[in-house]
Amino acid sequence: MVSTNPAGPFKVNIYRLGYYGGTGGRHVESFGPFDGIVQKDPPVDDQRLRECRWTPCTTFTVPANWPSGVYLGKLSLINNRYQSYVVFIVREDRAADVAQRCRRWLKKAATSLNRGPTSRTVCLSNRGLT
Repeated sequence: MVSTNPAGPFKVNIYRLGYYGGTGGRHVESFGPFDGIVQKDPPVDDQRLRECRWTPCTTFTVPANWPSGVYLGKLSLINNRYQSYVVFIVREDRAADVAQRCRRWLKKAATSLNRGPTSRTVCLSNRGLT
């Protein structure tokens, strides 16, 4: 669901974020152009959230061959300089204990545990390891 202001055609480019030799990401898919329309801004609720009940412009199923990781969708108006971004995570359905096994194998790996309100994410990094 997208609202464009001003109304006009837009496209979506998807990138997988990562080191990739210092480029910061790699382009994986393009969609569009789509007809962008101005849709009403929803009110802010008590928890400072907005529920956008906008008309969808398309649907998208993540391909099975995409590796797990952080992805960025760049939405760009075609006839204007305006852009917006959507970040999403692609994850595999596998046991979390793989991180513990990797830690033993990668002695120089840095481990970070980020706790969210309802989930945990384990990140391993070792220059060049993605």
